[in-house]
Amino acid sequence: MTDARQPKKHFRATLLFLGIAIQLLSLFAGQLTELPFVARCIAPRYHRASVALTTLRSKHYVDLNDIGYLDICGLLRTRVVSLGVLANSRSDVTIDHIESFGTAWSSSGDTYPTGLYFTATPTGGSPRQFTWGLEQLQERVSALQQPNALIFALVLFGIGSALDIVSFYLDP
Repeated sequence: MTDARQPKKHFRATLLFLGIAIQLLSLFAGQLTELPFVARCIAPRYHRASVALTTLRSKHYVDLNDIGYLDICGLLRTRVVSLGVLANSRSDVTIDHIESFGTAWSSSGDTYPTGLYFTATPTGGSPRQFTWGLEQLQERVSALQQPNALIFALVLFGIGSALDIVSFYLDP
């Protein structure tokens, strides 16, 4: 009779520890989005925009064929509209010709661009050139992962809690 209860007891303990492990993993959900394969699933807009930002830093421009171009355009469009100099609606502004400029040196001796310029054209209007720092764009790109990482963490925590609760209600 004790042999029949032994597998059930191990299953219950396994469920409990698996639930605790998943709950602990949820504490690191924000850091997990730094892994490309995780970011691609959890925060696809963040991942695409990060790829475009990397492309902008290496090639010094991004165009329509580059991954994340439309995501970067959305962030730049929001920037232009927030300045209030062209149009009141995001759909009224077209972003194109995104290039990086400036040079800074890292401690390892590598160079990297410090700013970008782009052209914004309101519907029926003339194009206008804008500049923006790459660090500010990087902050906006990083902000794209926050809501998704929080939801991911809450879902993981919920799954872990559910496993813990189920393990307590199994017959010993």
